[in-house]
Amino acid sequence: MFIALRAGAEEWITQLANMTNTDKVSEQLEDSFKDKRIGEDIDLAARYFSTVKQSRIVKLYEIYRIDFDLFGYKHKNYVVNGIPD
Repeated sequence: MFIALRAGAEEWITQLANMTNTDKVSEQLEDSFKDKRIGEDIDLAARYFSTVKQSRIVKLYEIYRIDFDLFGYKHKNYVVNGIPD
């Protein structure tokens, strides 16, 4: 829930919770991924991880592997931005 609120998705979650049609839920999910804020978040993450050693990023990935798998993140996208060891 915290992640959804951080992403400004409170209204979206309420709408999603009220839907009973699976097709509508799928459409809503697809539309949410088209949001321009995703690109801004990627840029922010790249800037942040450019200040972290690559080995530290790998350790973070090992801790949060389940989240990466759940959300389809690729840890290599973060490691490449890190400071080489």
